[in-house]
Amino acid sequence: MNLKNGNITVNYQTRNDYCGSCNRPIENAELSTVKEFDVSLHDIFHWTEWKFHLENENEIRDLAEECIYNMISFYSVNSHQTIYLCKGETDKVVQVILNKFKIK
Repeated sequence: MNLKNGNITVNYQTRNDYCGSCNRPIENAELSTVKEFDVSLHDIFHWTEWKFHLENENEIRDLAEECIYNMISFYSVNSHQTIYLCKGETDKVVQVILNKFKIK
C-alpha cells in the first residue's frame, strides 16, 4: 500500500464515452493508461462519520468507493469521462479506514 505525505495513491483508468464537442457517444471507446491519484487521508477520514458504519464492511466499501470516485471526478477528469478504479484500489482505502477507526 502506497501511503505518502498523508495521502494514499489510487490507480484508475478513464474512458471517453462522449465527444467533448458534440456530446455524441464514442463507439468502441478505449480505456486510458493507468493513472495515479493521491487521495488525502484527511479528506477520506472526514468524508463521513466512519464510526457509525464500522459494523457493516460492505457499507464502508460503498462509501469509500463513492469518496474516491467523487474526489477523482472533481479534481482529475472531465464530464465526458468514466472512471474505472483498478482492481484492489477500493480495498486499499477500506483497509486504511478500518485501521484508523476500528476498535481492536
